[in-house]
Parts: sequence; C-alpha cells; structure tokens
Amino acid sequence: MALETINLNDLSLDELVKMDLTERFINELHPKTRLEFCMIKLKNENGLSSVSEREDAIILMGELYYKLEKGEYDSQITPTEITKIYDRISEIFEWAINNETNCVPHHEICYQIASRDMRELIPQMVWVSINHKSVVSRHEYIECLANIAAWPELESVLAFALKDPVEDIRQTAQFCEDRMKRYRNEPTTGPLDIM
Repeated sequence: MALETINLNDLSLDELVKMDLTERFINELHPKTRLEFCMIKLKNENGLSSVSEREDAIILMGELYYKLEKGEYDSQITPTEITKIYDRISEIFEWAINNETNCVPHHEICYQIASRDMRELIPQMVWVSINHKSVVSRHEYIECLANIAAWPELESVLAFALKDPVEDIRQTAQFCEDRMKRYRNEPTTGPLDIM
C-alpha cells in the first residue's frame, strides 16, 4: 500500500518508526507525534536509524521549533504544550551534542541551535568548539557562536581556536574574530540577521 493512501496519524508511534518516512510524510504528523518520531530516530536506540535519518530528525525538530514560534500549530496544541515541546527539543539537542558520533548530524545540531536562538545551549556550544574531536563540528560551533552574537563566549573560545594546530579551525577563528569586531557594537539580542 502506498504511503499516500494511509493516514499516518492513525498509526502508532511503534508502527511509524519502523517505516522509512521522508520529510514530506514526517511533516504530515501531528506536531507532538512528529517530535516523538524524530527523537526516536535521532537517539537510534534500536540501531536502525541511518545517518541521513538522524540528520533529517535534527532538521525537522528545528523546523518544528520555528513553525511553533510562527504560530502555525496554534489551533492544534496549547501554549503549555508548545513550551513543553520547546523544552523537549532543547533537551534532545543537548543529548545529541553529547552522544551523536557522526560529524554530519553533529554539526547540523549547532546550526539548528543557532538559527532558533536556543541560548540555553551556549555552554555546550563552547565545550564542543574547544574540545570535540570532529573538526567539522568544531568549525560549525565556533562559527555559530559568532552568528548568534555570543561575544563573551566566543572570546573565550577564540583564545584556544586562534592557536589550534588545525589550519581550518584557525581560519574559522580568524573569520569569527573579524565578524565580532565588525558586529559587536550592533544592537542585537539574538542571531545576526545575516544568518
């Protein structure tokens, strides 16, 4: 039976996670079901989620956060439920920062954190910027600190990153130092508009 003929919202979460759903079908799910589906795919507890499924889960949770902010689901869920979803997304992103082993979804987490201005995760962003084994992730987390105008935290990271043995990290740090000099006095309380 083709997926187009099934009302996915009639299926249980257990049935859904066994399916290879793409973005089009995942976005048809009720926001709370979509969040649970994405969390299961990202945590990969059954060992069946591919890297691209985990990355999709991260992106779709970031999009859900954005759509909730824009009021797209106000008729489907209450403000209290929306707050709980925000908190759950923040918690799962923090979990993924500490547990995702592939650099592709790991660096995507940071972009989603920065673009949704999830400032409560800045301490984890700083830790990854300095300590993570993945150069790709370290690059992205350093750059995103600059993109969300987290200047004091970025300064502490630059103290290490400008002397990093990896050329790509030093170049990222130089770029971010330049961006900070150019934008530091701009009035902003969140991500730079350029993001």
